[in-house]
Amino acid sequence: MVKFPLACDDESGNEFHFTDIIYEKAIGEGLAKITSNRTERRNAFRPLTIKELSRAFDDARNDSSVGVIILTGKETKAFYSGGDQVLRTKDGYDDYENFGRLNVLDLQIRRLPKPVIAMVYSASFHFASSLNAVNLMDS
Repeated sequence: MVKFPLACDDESGNEFHFTDIIYEKAIGEGLAKITSNRTERRNAFRPLTIKELSRAFDDARNDSSVGVIILTGKETKAFYSGGDQVLRTKDGYDDYENFGRLNVLDLQIRRLPKPVIAMVYSASFHFASSLNAVNLMDS
């Protein structure tokens, strides 16, 4: 069984401290795993989630020891359930940096030079299949 300790920032050597995700790397296995950690909202995205995912994807892309990135959700009820509608206003998603759109992540995933594998429990397959379709369109 592969063990995934928390990932460390290459520059500082300190563990990444994220709120909405868990970012881990299997040392010597070539794997990075990014897990959504918002189970109380069925792993729904919010601006902070996208920022953390973006930072983790950037780190995995730039780490030559990572060959494959696994994207998953914590627990089995939801892989990712889309944007958190509780936080959405008529103008989009507002936060302190005016980060109004949540669809920037699919572009970042498409442009990664490494494969991203969705690890999805069968009950949450419906949403995951839409994310997978986004990536297959560019193949």
